[in-house]
Amino acid sequence: MKDGSYVVVQYTTKRSRFDYVALVEKLDSQNNSVDVLFMKKTQGGGFIFAEEEERDTVALEDITRVLPDPTVISGSPRCSAKRKFDIDSAHISG
Repeated sequence: MKDGSYVVVQYTTKRSRFDYVALVEKLDSQNNSVDVLFMKKTQGGGFIFAEEEERDTVALEDITRVLPDPTVISGSPRCSAKRKFDIDSAHISG
């Protein structure tokens, strides 16, 4: 994993588990943390960056998977480019 990688971040509560796709903005291996920018799931299994950006700093152990590079499906100056990953996204929240 490195800056610019796409990953799955897992959040857990007492009763549930939620997985989200995010872009690694900064990996801080010294503090075992990662600054990420989350993506929203679209119909058809694609992902886009939201107009109102959602960022977080998560523990390295909350990264459950490094994703393959996405295929860019569409985009315009007004809309964020939709990205598609070669994964089963049924369990991904967003």
